[in-house]
Amino acid sequence: MPDESVDCVVTSPPFWGLRDYGTGQWTGSDPTCAHPVRRRVDGTRCQRCPAVWSDPQYGLEPTLTHYVDRMIGLFEQVRRILTPSGTCWVNLGDCYSSASGGAPKGSRPQPGGLRPARPRAQDVLAPKNLVGVPWRVAFALQASGWWLFSGSLRSPNGPDLPVSAVQRPMARQ
Repeated sequence: MPDESVDCVVTSPPFWGLRDYGTGQWTGSDPTCAHPVRRRVDGTRCQRCPAVWSDPQYGLEPTLTHYVDRMIGLFEQVRRILTPSGTCWVNLGDCYSSASGGAPKGSRPQPGGLRPARPRAQDVLAPKNLVGVPWRVAFALQASGWWLFSGSLRSPNGPDLPVSAVQRPMARQ
């Protein structure tokens, strides 16, 4: 897109660790190799052949820092196409640190029937902590020169419906 050609961007980038769209594939592989690896993240090399796992989709970064860095790179392109008076609206979800890891619910199995492991927030925070992904991205965007004018919270369950986790407070705004 041409520079400074868009007045408004409304986007909801893939949330970190939520879903795998099944877009990854082995490149440079031996077709007879079973590629025995535990975690398939972009750039993983097979131990038995020269294959490399290629999966550039957003949201499956192995660390929160890597995800935030990729979001900053993405929004540099948004900044490039925005007019000087343009605005950008971002819907970005959060998650809780989990001790179990595991595959994101709803993710499709990869070739070979494996599901990718969920990114590990527990490497940064103790289990049951709210990770604060939207805040981390917003503050990183501020540090890169964006202006944060407003933050809005919304509850997809509605104001009077209980949250499914028993150890978390009700979200009422």
